[in-house]
Amino acid sequence: MFLNEVDVPGLMLDLRKLPLNYGLRDLYNVLSEAFSSRLDKLMSIVRSIKSIRVVAGGEVEIKWRGRGALTLASLFDQLNKRRVVIVFDEAQRLRGPRAPEVLDALAHSYDYNENLTFILSGSKAGLLHGFLGLENPRSPLYGRYHLKVVV
Repeated sequence: MFLNEVDVPGLMLDLRKLPLNYGLRDLYNVLSEAFSSRLDKLMSIVRSIKSIRVVAGGEVEIKWRGRGALTLASLFDQLNKRRVVIVFDEAQRLRGPRAPEVLDALAHSYDYNENLTFILSGSKAGLLHGFLGLENPRSPLYGRYHLKVVV
């Protein structure tokens, strides 16, 4: 995997685990699993985020609702303290009821978080391209620079 080859901490989100009409709990469970699986490389970052805690067994819990909840945009802001790569595998699965929140967080990070690199991969390129809306004036990512790598 790419993240094992580079000397930069990173998260690998396996979005195949998201149900079609996913909710915040589902999304934050995927995020928690990603942090838990790379905790050895991310521990210093995880400890600095108040809404994230490591419980027995090295599992990461993210406070995703209520007072002090961590929004996706604020998570990205916190991760920006260091160079971090975030991989969204099967990113077209992010389409659904929470898509606007995800796209807004990505657009926010594009504008303000220079230490974050996002890699969005997907086996259904048309769906991924449609989800991102890079050519749709209504999309938060409209007109943003991107690099497309076809494998």
